[in-house]
Amino acid sequence: METITSYIKSRPDTSRAEKGFERAELLSILDGVGAFTVFVPTDAAFDALPRELHEGIEEDEDVCDDIFMYHVIQGSYTLEDFKGYIAPGQDEVRVPTAQGEDVVIRSFNDTLSVNGMSITEPDIDCSNGTVHIVEGVLRPPSLLPRSAEAGTPRFEVMSSEKGVRFRLRLSSGEVVAVSKGYVSRSECLNDIETIRHELLKAEVIEVDENEEG
Repeated sequence: METITSYIKSRPDTSRAEKGFERAELLSILDGVGAFTVFVPTDAAFDALPRELHEGIEEDEDVCDDIFMYHVIQGSYTLEDFKGYIAPGQDEVRVPTAQGEDVVIRSFNDTLSVNGMSITEPDIDCSNGTVHIVEGVLRPPSLLPRSAEAGTPRFEVMSSEKGVRFRLRLSSGEVVAVSKGYVSRSECLNDIETIRHELLKAEVIEVDENEEG
C-alpha cells in the first residue's frame, strides 16, 4: 500500500497540491510514519481561487505553509470516524489541524463537508493514513476576510438542497445584491472574494442619463 505522498504524486489532477505540500515541507512528512488525515484539493480547486490568494500561495512562504498545514490532521480518520465525533443534537465538530486552527466537519442530510467544501472522494486508505479529495482549497480563519461587524455591510451565504448563493446586505439592512443562482460553496466563496477585491478598485464617475441608451 502506498503512502499519502505517493498517492498524491500518482494522481494527474493533484499536481498543484503536490507542489504546495512540497513547498511547505510536508511531502517528506506525509511519506513517513503516520498516521495522518489529509484533505487534498484538485488542480481545478486551485484554478478557482481568486488571483490575490493564488499569488499569496505562490509568493508568500508563510501563507503557503498556513494553507497546506491546514489541510493536515494528526491521526487517521474516515468519514464515519468524523460522524462519530459529532455530539447528539449537533451537526458539526471542530477538528484541530497541523496549522493550529480548526476545520469544521459538518453533516447535512447525512453527507459530510469540511469548511463547507464537498468531500468528492472520501476514505482513500494509505499506508500511513487517510486521504479525502475535496472540491475546494481550505482556508484557515486567520486568512479569511474579517467577519463584518455590526454596522458594516456583509455578505450572507445561504445554503439549501439546491446549492449555495449569497446576498449583500448594507448596514441599513437593505439587500442590494443577490447572486444569480445556486453554485457550490467553493464557487460562492470565490465569487464573494472577487467582488470584495473589485469593489476596492471601483471608481466613482459622473454619468449623464440623457446620453445613455
